[in-house]
Amino acid sequence: MNIKYYLEKAKGKVIRSIFHYQTKGVYTLESVGEFTEASPVVLLSMLQESDVQMYLLAVKSMLRYLPINKVVIVCDPSLTSDSKTMIQKHLQKVEFLDAQDYRHEKIPSGGCWERLYAISHLTSQYYVIQMDADILVMKSPEEVIVSIQKNNAFILGTEPEFIQLPVDEMTKIAKQWVKDATVKNEKIHIQKLIESNISSLAKPLGYHFYTRGCAGFAGFSQGGLTPECILNLSEAFYTELGEQWRSWGTEQFVSNLILSNQDSVTVLPIETYNSSNHYTEDFIVAHFIGTYRFASFQYLNLAQKMLKELTK
Repeated sequence: MNIKYYLEKAKGKVIRSIFHYQTKGVYTLESVGEFTEASPVVLLSMLQESDVQMYLLAVKSMLRYLPINKVVIVCDPSLTSDSKTMIQKHLQKVEFLDAQDYRHEKIPSGGCWERLYAISHLTSQYYVIQMDADILVMKSPEEVIVSIQKNNAFILGTEPEFIQLPVDEMTKIAKQWVKDATVKNEKIHIQKLIESNISSLAKPLGYHFYTRGCAGFAGFSQGGLTPECILNLSEAFYTELGEQWRSWGTEQFVSNLILSNQDSVTVLPIETYNSSNHYTEDFIVAHFIGTYRFASFQYLNLAQKMLKELTK
């Protein structure tokens, strides 16, 4: 028995409970933000019931700095009608989309694919910011604001050595990763397997660059993505990889690949836009991904700080 594993799991549950109790003040906050038809910006999230409280913190932290057209929520089946009603009281203009309406036989179901497919329909009219519920925006995101003004896409980078690499170079690196894992008889991570096939499968479709990024915070320029882009990429990789293509993380790969090949794309500075395990006082946006979210009191402490700022 791995005692350390079970202790860490129990610790996470305790911190999660404390977090939800000590940040419930978000439900008492008034609506914030400027909603205007003049803005081309849509703030989109895919939301499940268990993340509603975190989501309100995330969306309110962003709306302080950015005038938008509307908020769009792609609803996981778990999201209740009571939560939808409550969210409507907090946000001046919100549209709910049913995730099941954004499924297609040529793309996997789940794993956030419905979110990406919904975005591909909205970009014909809007600039779409995809934001996970576990994001906190702590300072004015100037790089994001400039990207919107220029109608440039943006990516939340994760590794400085893998930013806008030619796909041939990324493929060569990934093939070596796959080879090394095979020699060691290790399980090959789906991301590395996909990346080892970029040149043969994505390059013929016109994709020449690739950034390893996180789909938890991403900017899709108006006119920069179509449903056909997603369907064609998914079909190509599914033909080669079969059922492995349905693994969690393939949607993130497609998101990063498409964004990396926009005419103008900004990879947000990793030193100020990053996962919370790299957090410093200079952070503008922190992404509290599941691995680190309740491993410590960091998320709670920053969320409490955010609540105080939102109540001023």
